[in-house]
Amino acid sequence: MPRTLIRNAAWAVVWNGRHEYRRDVDLLLEGGKVAAIAAHDPAAPPPPRMR
Repeated sequence: MPRTLIRNAAWAVVWNGRHEYRRDVDLLLEGGKVAAIAAHDPAAPPPPRMR
């Protein structure tokens, strides 16, 4: 399944029971769906699914 990692996205609109705006996040996409979202940390390694 293709994966795409977007690091340090300036803005993201996410669903958390309602629409929310998030800033400076890392997004992991798998198969065209969001698999993970986390606050950006420049020192953090890629998510385990990307290794």
